[in-house]
Parts: sequence; structure tokens; C-alpha cells
Amino acid sequence: MATILFAVAGEGYGHAVRAKEVLNFLSKKHSLIIVGGGKAYQYLKSVYPIRDIGYLSLIFGNGRLSALKTFAWNLLRFPYLLAKSAKLIWLISSRKPDILLSDFEPFSRYAALLFRLPCLNIAFPFLDPGVLRQMTAKGSLQKRIEFFLARAVVTLFSPVPQKTILPCFFPLPKASANTKVIPSIIREDILQKKPAKGNYFLVYATKAANPSLFDALQRLPYPCKVYGSKKDAEVGNICYRKFDDVAYTEDLAGCMAFISTGSYNTLAEAIALRKPILAIPSKGYFERKMNSSMVEKLGYGKVEKALTIASIERFIGALPVYEQNLRRRKKEDYRAYRREIEDTIRELMGYG
Repeated sequence: MATILFAVAGEGYGHAVRAKEVLNFLSKKHSLIIVGGGKAYQYLKSVYPIRDIGYLSLIFGNGRLSALKTFAWNLLRFPYLLAKSAKLIWLISSRKPDILLSDFEPFSRYAALLFRLPCLNIAFPFLDPGVLRQMTAKGSLQKRIEFFLARAVVTLFSPVPQKTILPCFFPLPKASANTKVIPSIIREDILQKKPAKGNYFLVYATKAANPSLFDALQRLPYPCKVYGSKKDAEVGNICYRKFDDVAYTEDLAGCMAFISTGSYNTLAEAIALRKPILAIPSKGYFERKMNSSMVEKLGYGKVEKALTIASIERFIGALPVYEQNLRRRKKEDYRAYRREIEDTIRELMGYG
């Protein structure tokens, strides 16, 4: 049994949802010290003892991820974030964990570096510096700037780990010797669901990240269930819902198709349930644009810059093609992460 410092990024629910599934497995065999801020703390505190630490926020304006506002806001808050995350130093020195397992949480990575604590990192594909180093900037000046900013931030967040596990639903270039590419980590509740084809679209998005999407949804001649709202409400054809694991899983299993802004976890779960995807990635958000482009490249859906009646009709017209491609997808071992994490823990502790 190992004592593991488990750190979760606090921006968005994707890291926290994946972390919960990993924690459910690890808690049966190991002693866990769990830390995280923001939505990770809010999401996990009802099921696991978790210590609240600082987290870096993303700032959106007019439907675009603003690099300048994000940098300025986090720079302004940095002394507070640093003070709030100082408990990591105390936790490592007093509890003496054997390893750090980080889900893209930067403060713990630097604390581990300070104490020379072995580190296992779980990343999303386009939040991994090894993947980004194999890519080259292409396209317009704006696209090149977005790429270089993304690579700089990911590199800053990722002081060199000993090992990385990279869940992925698409082919990747050859990984480094310290990186293991595995199938996506999918919640057990999703894996137990039998999908059905309903008459509604499931949407996962926040209004701050994509306000024009919400305006367009109201004009669609189809029911929509939208997750990411602060409160439950029904307006016209739209049912707004706060994030809830159980309800979201039911609605994903029963939807006609999934509309996403490109977050990796939501795309991976939709693919696991063979749901066609209409991706409208947030402007300026390199990682989500790349995730979305992979969905289209695999033939599982379509990427659009904006949602319109015309784009939704094109998407619906192509649903049989997307559904067929999803049915042809090879069966994957979505529980492979358990073996890989256990093997890596043993290796980092010197037992491998």
C-alpha cells in the first residue's frame, strides 16, 4: 500500500470527474491525501476528504478565451493562490507521501519537485508538453499565437514528471519513453449504460464560454437539455440543468446527439456511448479546438464555428454516417488505467 498525494486541477469539471473515477479505484488499495481547488474541491468534497488549495482560472470575454485577461487575473491573485497552496509544503513534510499523482495540478508539481517526490501525471492529450512538442504551428497568425501560448502554459504547468499516463480516444504520434497512451478513463456509470436514441440534443456548455451558442439553441426546432447552468430552469425548447452526475449520465445515454464546446472528458464519454457530436469549440481555446478536430477527423461528428439552423440541419442529415462510424469503432478497455496506474506506482516506489 502506498501513501499518495492526489492533486486535481480546479478549472472546469473534466479533471474532477476523471479524478473521482481514479480515486474510487485507488481508495481500495492505498492511503490518499487529496487536494484541489475550485470546481474540483466543490465536486469531490461530498464523497472524499479533500483539502482546498489555490487554482488558476480561465477568463472568457465575448465567447472567447482571453489570454490577456486570464494572465492578468491570475497574476493579481497569485500571492493569495500561493499562500493558499502553501499547505502542500506542510502536507508533504508531515504526511510524507510516497508519490504525487497529479491531474494537471501545477502547485503540487512544484512542491513535489522541491521535495524530490516521485510524480505520476495524468494528462489530457493536448495538455501534455510531450504531445505539443511534436506539433508545429500552422495557419493564420492568430492560430500560431494560440498554439505557442498553449504550449508555453502547458510547459509552465508541467515541470518534468517521472511518468505520464495519457488517456486518448484518437491516434497519437509516438509517445516518449516515460509516457503511456491508454484508452480514455470513462466513469463506471457510463460503461454500465445501454444507449438509446431519443429526440433531444444534450448540450454541455457555459454561457460565459459561448454566449452565442445559447442564443442559437433557443431558435432550434428541437428539444435541448443543457448542462453547465447555475440553476435548473426551462425556457422554451431548452431545459437548463446544474451539473449532476446521475441526471447527466441518463441524458447522455438517451440523447439523439451531443453538442459540445470541445472539453475532452465530455467528448470521450459521448464516444463511449456511440453518440454523434457537434463540436463548437470556444474561440481562442487551443486544446478544445484540437479535441474537436479529432472528432471530425475520425468521422464521429462535425466541427462548426457557430450553431445555426443550417449547420444543425447539415449535422442531422449526416447522423447516419456518424452513427455508422461510431458503431465501427473498435472495442476499448476503458479500465486499462487501473493496471497502468498500479504498475507505475510500483515502479516509482522501486518495486517494478
